[in-house]
Amino acid sequence: MEISNKFSAKKQTYEEDFSREIYLLLAMDRETPVDVFNGKLVDVKCERIPYVIVTADIHVDITCSVGYDRVEEYWDKERQSDGGYKSVKKTRYITDWTPYSMSNEGEYMVCVPNGPHDDDLDVVLEESLAIRKRASSFVPLSYRDSEYDNLELNAHSIDTAINACGYSCCLDAPIPGDRKKDVSYTTKYEIKNIDCAVIPKHRAKFEYKEGSYEAQGYACGDIDASMPARPNDTADVKKAAGKQAKPFLYVIPVGIVVWLVGFILNFVGYPQFMTPAIGIAILIIGISLSAYFIRKKQNINKMTAERQIIKSKALNELLLKRGLRPLDESETAAILVEEKS
Repeated sequence: MEISNKFSAKKQTYEEDFSREIYLLLAMDRETPVDVFNGKLVDVKCERIPYVIVTADIHVDITCSVGYDRVEEYWDKERQSDGGYKSVKKTRYITDWTPYSMSNEGEYMVCVPNGPHDDDLDVVLEESLAIRKRASSFVPLSYRDSEYDNLELNAHSIDTAINACGYSCCLDAPIPGDRKKDVSYTTKYEIKNIDCAVIPKHRAKFEYKEGSYEAQGYACGDIDASMPARPNDTADVKKAAGKQAKPFLYVIPVGIVVWLVGFILNFVGYPQFMTPAIGIAILIIGISLSAYFIRKKQNINKMTAERQIIKSKALNELLLKRGLRPLDESETAAILVEEKS
């Protein structure tokens, strides 16, 4: 297998742009801590990574089970208050499954790093789409990338590209039915073309307290940044919101006492009071729990709105300190959240 064409993507965004985008990402995330900008972005760098671009004719043979949903009426017996039973008509959703097989084919193109990479095909296709969207920045391989003139193709990368092409072809297959399961397929292929593109990518680490979080983004095309794992303190927020709403739970013991009084009255010869007492107890406990969860949610919304205001101000101060462009109106609006009642 030989490489047909070699390209390199022009670097269009710089480390400052990437750093700013990471800060914006952290500020917009409602789950990051209010003091997240006490952390720091380190090891910010741009690397040039070679990708193989495989174009192939793909044919897949697919077998699976397809399901068709329907509503079925049936009769069931429900226990009545007098101890008897009554037949009641009910409905339930049923899925009828049947074996199915089909074929699909077409020309597919997938981009994969020519070296270590994630073997998850969904991840591969997502990254491939991101690379293809940046094809407008491709130019013939330049002198600065001369080290890739004699690039050796990574066999595992080619295999992954072919597997991703087959997977994509299977996903495109017009399988009928409302549902599908147990999908399996076999792939036949003919490689038509293999190109290489050297893509600039930003990488960095964000350090916050004891944690270190990986960040990356493409340095060509539209500004891009991702940080799959981020600092998160939602558990602390929920705990604080619950603590503030805790007084509503103090009514529950009253309900329990009323419940016990009902049983005591029944035991000493006043059974007519037991049912009303239990009803009142359930009502008291239910109202208490409902009020607690409503107030807790309100507290979470209020705390989140306040935290986002603080993070917005902290980010603007950080951008000013770093000599980066301050937040515009749309970015500020994206960070802030409206407090919900």
